[in-house]
Amino acid sequence: MLQTHKTTSIFIEKYLCKNKIFFLAITLVFLLFFLIGMETPFHSDDFSYVQLSSLHDHVNHYLRWSGRLVADFFSSTLLYFPRFLSSAFLAVLATALCWLITVIPDTLLKRATSPWKFLLITSLYWVCNPNLGQTNFWVVGSCNYLVTTFFVALSIYLTIRFEFYRPSWGLALSAVIAFLAGCSNENTTIALIYSIIALTVWEYYRKINFSRRYRLLIFSCILIGAAVLILAPGNFSRLSDPSFNNWRSLSLIDQVTEHLSRSRKYFRFFSLPLLLLVLNWSLIKRNDVTEESKLRLVGSLIFFSASLIALAVMVKSPTMPSRSYTGMFFFLLLSLSFVAEFRSFNQFWESFQKLITVILTLFMLVSFTFMLVNYKSTKIQEQLRNAHINYEKLLYGNNASPTIPGYYFTDLLRNKEKFDMFHSPSQGSYFGVKKVNLQNANFDYSVIVTGKQIKVVNHSGLENVKIYTKPGFASLRKSTIVLECKGRSELKNVILKFYRDRDKEPVSVLLSQPIELMGNTYFGTTQHIDHADQIQSVIVEKPA
Repeated sequence: MLQTHKTTSIFIEKYLCKNKIFFLAITLVFLLFFLIGMETPFHSDDFSYVQLSSLHDHVNHYLRWSGRLVADFFSSTLLYFPRFLSSAFLAVLATALCWLITVIPDTLLKRATSPWKFLLITSLYWVCNPNLGQTNFWVVGSCNYLVTTFFVALSIYLTIRFEFYRPSWGLALSAVIAFLAGCSNENTTIALIYSIIALTVWEYYRKINFSRRYRLLIFSCILIGAAVLILAPGNFSRLSDPSFNNWRSLSLIDQVTEHLSRSRKYFRFFSLPLLLLVLNWSLIKRNDVTEESKLRLVGSLIFFSASLIALAVMVKSPTMPSRSYTGMFFFLLLSLSFVAEFRSFNQFWESFQKLITVILTLFMLVSFTFMLVNYKSTKIQEQLRNAHINYEKLLYGNNASPTIPGYYFTDLLRNKEKFDMFHSPSQGSYFGVKKVNLQNANFDYSVIVTGKQIKVVNHSGLENVKIYTKPGFASLRKSTIVLECKGRSELKNVILKFYRDRDKEPVSVLLSQPIELMGNTYFGTTQHIDHADQIQSVIVEKPA
């Protein structure tokens, strides 16, 4: 009886407690992605892809623009769903992708996965992502990079997972996922093909008894998907555009030079996996070399080289936005996941890993906080933009050509946390107007809704003047002041003067570059203003 009780206690301590921590970690990660996704407005290519509503539209898109059937299908489908559902779906995939990157090495090594390692991989995914905002929260961007990378990771996982145990449903699932992974995006699918070949050669060399038929099926499905993607007529049609004439005129040497130049800022991404590879090798040399150690190093090297291939194959691409480095980044993380496991060595290195994980997780949470605040502001900006478009549509009908302000981000830790800022020409057809024009905004105009209205002494001649303020948090965030007046103003800027507690002289602030919304003109500024929360009233004056 005593022995039974002891065994039960050990089970609870070893498994249930660990699973509880894992559950909490997964829930936290899901919420981070979901909450920001919920606050992400409609923007950029969302307006064009939501209008791909029929099979004919998708076929035409494939023939004239892009071979990314998987990404384009998910884009147009998710955009039809309420934001709650699409955000939840993408948050699940982002969490699952981080989980897959974590467990793929452990599946190959037949080891239990640590929640600390999951948090380490997730925080690195968040902190080091080439473009977190565009690849995880923008719907079309997420479908092109997050969704497709998830299928790539899942295909690698299933290839390893069903190496020896292959139920019929697992075989069919693996084949479908392999096709979807092959039809992901151009550089990632080439790196995936290389990874499967390298894994197969390595296993054959080690005389591992795997099913050659199963591996051939998976590889064939990947190749079919890659062919559908790369050989699409739309790819060649887009590359023949006159805007790429200068790139096509370059020699191969010049293209390589240009590619290295535009990619050099991402070379630092390779430093951490390389460091851990060297560290693991040195630690192995000081201890007995085990089979597991060899597996870790070889697995890490395979996917490290895959990341180099994902980078190299883009040499023929005329453009390379930061989000295009997602494939390279994924394989680097997977390479790192093989060697970022210090439980095999000693207590010191395990404690060191936990310390690094805590630091990175805290940085991730700080980044999340700033992003959430900013994305909430852009969500309100979206509402104001849409209200202005409908206001103009009421006045001028389908011939309306409203001008809307661009999205404004107040404070972010890094620029790569923004979503895509492209102004889509498809907004006109989406809203049923002639055209939607764009005007740059140099202040956070969401304060019109969220700000505090304060007293004003009007010496400017403007009508029905109102002042809204929103102080920043200490010196960490900028403060915003917005002036509202009725109708269109001929003034290009106005001056505000105000006193704070113990000010002997008034503080002057220039408000410039006005925007128009729903029959009103708004002047504003977003900047660091000391003790902005002390502003209770202002004087409005014309500039001299």
